[in-house]
Amino acid sequence: MNPGVRAILALMLVGCAVVATAQTAYPTKPIRIVVPYPPGGANDVISRIIGEGLTRSLKQQTNIDNRGGAGGMIGSQLVAEAPADGHTLLFTSAAHAINPALYKTVPYDSVGSFEVLTQVGEGPFVLLVHPAIPAHSIKDLVALAKRRPGELIFASAGIGNATHLAGELFKLQTGTDLVHVPYKGGGPALVDLLGGQVSMYFGTLTAGLPYINAKRLKPMAVTAKTRSSLLPDVPTIAESGYRNYEVTAWWLMMAPKGTPSSVVTTLNQEIVRHLKSKESTETLQRQGVEPVGSTPQQANAFLQKEIAKWRDVVRDAKVTVQ
Repeated sequence: MNPGVRAILALMLVGCAVVATAQTAYPTKPIRIVVPYPPGGANDVISRIIGEGLTRSLKQQTNIDNRGGAGGMIGSQLVAEAPADGHTLLFTSAAHAINPALYKTVPYDSVGSFEVLTQVGEGPFVLLVHPAIPAHSIKDLVALAKRRPGELIFASAGIGNATHLAGELFKLQTGTDLVHVPYKGGGPALVDLLGGQVSMYFGTLTAGLPYINAKRLKPMAVTAKTRSSLLPDVPTIAESGYRNYEVTAWWLMMAPKGTPSSVVTTLNQEIVRHLKSKESTETLQRQGVEPVGSTPQQANAFLQKEIAKWRDVVRDAKVTVQ
C-alpha cells in the first residue's frame, strides 16, 4: 500500500476513535433536574437525594430547578423540548399521569415525549378525619356518609390533584355523596380540617403524622395496598372492604425522548444504586416513601397503567378544570 494512503487511513482511524469517545462521554457538563412544582415537601427531599448522588458518582454538578405552574406542565414541557443528551432530566409525580385526562390540551405526550429512567419511590396517603366526626373505621365513615348524603366535606390540595382524585375514587367505590372543597395546597386544607370546617382529607404521611400523634386528627385508613410501617395499626382502604382501592403518591425520573440508550442505562443504574443505599432508604422512609428503583421498562409500564387508571376516574367522576 502506498505510504501516503496508509497515513491517511491511520488519521481516519484516529479521528473515528476520537468521535466515538466524544459520543460515549457522559456527562460533559452539569446536569439539571427539573422539578415541575414549587420548592418544599417530599419533592425537594427526594430530588435532592438523587441530585447529590449523581453529583458524587458522575463527577458533575447536578442542580435542582423548580419550575412550578400549570399542574406541572410548564416544567415538563421544558424537559420535553430540551436537547436529548441526558443533561436535562425531569423529576415528576402523579400529576404527569393525571393531566392528559384533566386538560383538553397538554403541550407534550406524557409517554411519547420522554424516556422513562426509573420509578423513584412510592408512598400512601392517609385518610384523615376531624375528631368530631363520629366514625372510627372506614365502615363507620361510609355508613355515616350514606345516612347524611351531601353533608360530609372532603378537602383537597386543588382540583385534579392526587388528593382530590383519591377522594373521587373513594366516592365512586363506596357509593357515597361527599362534597369536595379544593384548596390552594395541602397546607390550607389541613388548617381547615384541624378547625373542623371540613370533615376529611387525603394527606401525605409526613403532613399527617404530627397531628395523628397529637390526637388532633384521626387516621381512618391508608390508601396503598399494604399498611405503612409508620402507621402499622392503621388498616388500608382495600382491607376495609374495597379491594380495588389503591392510590399512592409516586415519583418518576425521565429524560427527553431520543436520549441515547447508553445514557439512559447509566442514569438508571446510578439513580437506582443511590436510592437503595442505606442512607437514602432511611431518609425516604422517614418521609413515608419507599424507594422503588425499577428498570426503564417497568417504570414505563407503571406510568401507562396510571394514565389509564386516572383517565377512567376523571371521566366517571366528571372532574373538570376551569
